Amino acid sequence: MPTHAAPQLKRLAHAILAAAGAPDDIAACVADSLVEANLKGVDSHGVVRLEWYLEQIRGGVILPAARPSLERGEGGSALMRGNGAFGIYGMQIAAGLAADKARKSQIAAVALTDVGHTGRLGQFVEQIAGQGMFGMILGGGNHERWACVAPYGGARPLLPTNPYAFALPADRHENVVVDFATSAVATGKLRLYRAGSRPVPEG
Repeated sequence: MPTHAAPQLKRLAHAILAAAGAPDDIAACVADSLVEANLKGVDSHGVVRLEWYLEQIRGGVILPAARPSLERGEGGSALMRGNGAFGIYGMQIAAGLAADKARKSQIAAVALTDVGHTGRLGQFVEQIAGQGMFGMILGGGNHERWACVAPYGGARPLLPTNPYAFALPADRHENVVVDFATSAVATGKLRLYRAGSRPVPEG
């Protein structure tokens, strides 16, 4: 398995995303997020996702140049429509908006719809905690498009992995971050086994 330095990997991911139609700022946002996931040890949400993102672009699930728009934004709440944008890009904007609103209203809730895969949710709660706030994200998805989890005792997939994450600042220590799927395993971890041609462990 070859080893690549992070800056080199970011440049490569950026070039691939730009070639697929992403504007420079969006390509940089997504490439940085994927490589940072690898550096955090969350390889299931790292550059291995590029292949899948390209599949989603070809299938019209992700529109690489799309940008989210604000549908409603009164007081401490907001509804953002992703318009088919990269989920990572949309989440970065939504997390920033949530922090801005919480700073004014003490608490805020922002919903983001109609985006592709949102990447490592821990990144965005860390973004909020970095501003001295408690951040929590509940993930979901279209139950037909993202169905990959069988309900308990079920035989076929009906649900998305429905991940969630939260983070809180810890003064002079690093932020406390919790980030996990509600399924037995994140689908990205299975993609890693497939990419490495390795057998999946029992269970």
